[in-house]
Amino acid sequence: MYGNPEPDFTVPFKSVTIEGGATLDIEVDVYLPASTGDSASLSNAVLYIHGGAMVAMDKTDIPIFLPRYAKSNHLVLISTNYRLAPQGKVQEAASDCIDAAKWCESDLQKAMDEHASTSTSSAYRPQWSGKLAIMGGSAGGWLTLLVAAAGVPSIKAAAAIYPMTNLSDPHFENPMDVPAYDRETVAEYIDGPIVAGAEPDLDYETGALKGRHRAAYYMASQGLWRNWLLGEDHSAATLEAYDARRLVHNRWPPTFLLHGAGDTTIPPTNSQDMAESLKKSKVEHVLRLVPEKPHFFDMLAPQEAEEELGITDMLTFLVEQMEQ
Repeated sequence: MYGNPEPDFTVPFKSVTIEGGATLDIEVDVYLPASTGDSASLSNAVLYIHGGAMVAMDKTDIPIFLPRYAKSNHLVLISTNYRLAPQGKVQEAASDCIDAAKWCESDLQKAMDEHASTSTSSAYRPQWSGKLAIMGGSAGGWLTLLVAAAGVPSIKAAAAIYPMTNLSDPHFENPMDVPAYDRETVAEYIDGPIVAGAEPDLDYETGALKGRHRAAYYMASQGLWRNWLLGEDHSAATLEAYDARRLVHNRWPPTFLLHGAGDTTIPPTNSQDMAESLKKSKVEHVLRLVPEKPHFFDMLAPQEAEEELGITDMLTFLVEQMEQ
């Protein structure tokens, strides 16, 4: 996607039983770093969680800077699917992403070894250091923070890019000014079976969209975030249970928050409030607000703009935390 390379291999890390007794596989893509020629060299890893309002997109929806940086900095990159709304809720999506991090902890090395033993193109077998960073954007940023809250021991750092952090924000109960679609137009995505990932269908360059992403816009235009992502129970207790600001604990990993100051899709206050919660709990963190930038400003960012946009600082932060 977006000119990114194809993954080296794909693995179903989890299977769930869905309506009708069918099985739904949830997969990760794994991208291997270039060989250093040193068999004793260890690779750190990054787990990426895609955005799409938790309604659309899949594990191939990765910003263009990340595969390039991972390849050249000897990082294993893993990108995960998760169950999508409205059939799946944040509870299931968070569970899937936490399980993806736990799969990395228990099975990433084995999967890389098996790939090396069966691959016809390369016998390179990276050795994972046991250190993991997590990263995601938008809804994937929220899921990244929920994974951070889970306390997976191998996670040494987190980066959330323009994250939603809570659905208590009134912004998510009011209709948004986005292209509106009739329910009938997107009924197949609302009434159809649950899926774990859907083919990317938003053109970040032109803003054109098709497929399941239209259902995400329908949700936003109707102010249905709470109903679609939490279900019928969006009481104060349920809102608090998935409010990342309230979940910070003393084992929370160092965190980088990157947000466009001109974002009207996910207000920058989401990152600012999260930074305040991290500060109160004395968690190492960085908040970087990029002047005037909108939502998705990073997805197609040219390499020469990465420093200005805070991307370079974010990636350096993750690597430095894993190298400690």
